[in-house]
Amino acid sequence: MIESLYIENFAIIDQVQIDFQSGMTVLTGETGAGKSIIIDAIGQLIGQRSQPSFVKNGADYAFIEGVFSSNKEIDKILLDNNFPIDEHLVISKKINHDGKSAIKINYRNSSQLLLKKIMSQIVDIHSQFETHQLFNESYHLKLLDNFIGNELIDLKKEYLTLYQTYKNLNQKYLSLTKEELTDEQLDFYLAQLEEIEELDLENFDEEEFLKERNNLLNYEKNSQHIKNYKALMDSSKGIMDLFKQSLNELSYLEIDDIKHNYDQLYDLYYTVDGINQDIYDQFSQSYFSEERYNEVQDTFFKLNKLKRKYGQTIDAIIDFKNSLIEKIELFKNRDQMIENINLKLKET
Repeated sequence: MIESLYIENFAIIDQVQIDFQSGMTVLTGETGAGKSIIIDAIGQLIGQRSQPSFVKNGADYAFIEGVFSSNKEIDKILLDNNFPIDEHLVISKKINHDGKSAIKINYRNSSQLLLKKIMSQIVDIHSQFETHQLFNESYHLKLLDNFIGNELIDLKKEYLTLYQTYKNLNQKYLSLTKEELTDEQLDFYLAQLEEIEELDLENFDEEEFLKERNNLLNYEKNSQHIKNYKALMDSSKGIMDLFKQSLNELSYLEIDDIKHNYDQLYDLYYTVDGINQDIYDQFSQSYFSEERYNEVQDTFFKLNKLKRKYGQTIDAIIDFKNSLIEKIELFKNRDQMIENINLKLKET
């Protein structure tokens, strides 16, 4: 139910706050008092089209906010759309003088489509010029379920589950009986399957494979950079040698205040030396094999070919492969499969 309504600069209304109580509420007043305007304001909160004429003369915008009681159905819609849920549902709409509007649900920006979906669960405006939800056929089943009550809910769920199972089986049965299979089709499916199975995609780590390929492609360039790095660091006139000579010079100083600085530099020298050695060790673990390079390149081209023909991802190719296997099995065991499905249909 609606708990409160706030209206500002809407039509002839400057500002009004209405708090509703449980039970029936009646709006009364003379013609022109604003009864219809209040209903129009509620209409804005259920997703009706905004108009520039709704903004009060002289105002920059109109603003309407309603607080409603929430329920499980609304909470589910909100959660499915990543909106926060609360005990109350707060809907607001700001209409600019150019007719553009901004909708918020629980203080978060929302679309008109989501607003209509939510508010159709709790508000229905009946008037000569409004849509009657009672005429909506999709609402009839809901009314019937509410009339029946909770006693038959489990039975309804069981029926819907069985019905869906029956539909799936029947669809598969029709597909099996109508599809014409030829030897040419079987050969085509087998050729596709053989092409895909050239790569063991189920155990294929694409990220690691591309990483290895990148290392192989750049091995020569990386080797040259490592050589240059080593020359700068470890040659007779390299950084580490000069660093060590500098430390030796400092070690002869007889100034107590500098000893602490010397100790820091000494520790830093061996820290850099350790990092340096880690770099050499890690690069030495990589190696270039012409045979492996050719193998990786061949796999890379095969994988890209499969992606172009059967799907843009490995998962998509595997799905296509599984569908091929199913089609081949169908070709080989079609009569038995039709008989099995027919038996299940009779049991269902």
